Amino acid sequence: MSLPTKIARTALAAGLAAAAMIGFAVAPAQAATPTYYELVGLGSTKCLDVKAEDGGGNGSRVQTWQCFGSANQRWAIHRVGTTSTGAPYFQIVSKAPGGLCMEVRNSSFSDGAQVDVVGCSQDGNQFWRWGSGNIGYSLPLISLNSGKCLDVSGNSTANGAKVQQWTCNGTTAQYFKTVQ
Repeated sequence: MSLPTKIARTALAAGLAAAAMIGFAVAPAQAATPTYYELVGLGSTKCLDVKAEDGGGNGSRVQTWQCFGSANQRWAIHRVGTTSTGAPYFQIVSKAPGGLCMEVRNSSFSDGAQVDVVGCSQDGNQFWRWGSGNIGYSLPLISLNSGKCLDVSGNSTANGAKVQQWTCNGTTAQYFKTVQ
């Protein structure tokens, strides 16, 4: 090996060693800013809404309301994992203060169980997946815990209608679309 090659390799090794001892300044990764959507019922044409009269905290009910873009009607969809069949599942997080997650109250398996928001955790009751059967760019949302669909009670078009879980039945009460 020639002298210039030895010098170059020695200089490179010394430079790498110095860099390792000093450490590289690396900027911390920034969390991606979430994208928030309105979740609009196909049958009701209303937005899923955290009920302000409940105070907006843990246990506040989800209802339907005329869409007007408030934080109570904006939701981020955070992918959590993949089911054994390969379907992605996610948490639905409110933009309202506190960033609470949508769940079926008390991990219920019953038809008619209220949907509300609580602090986000790894509780399977907070996990949802999109179903199949696209109608008008809308899909059913299915609780990973119970296997039941998110449902607007009675397919109501009224403001303040109850949002619940119900056995999936293919009605427009159970179809939702995202609107940015």
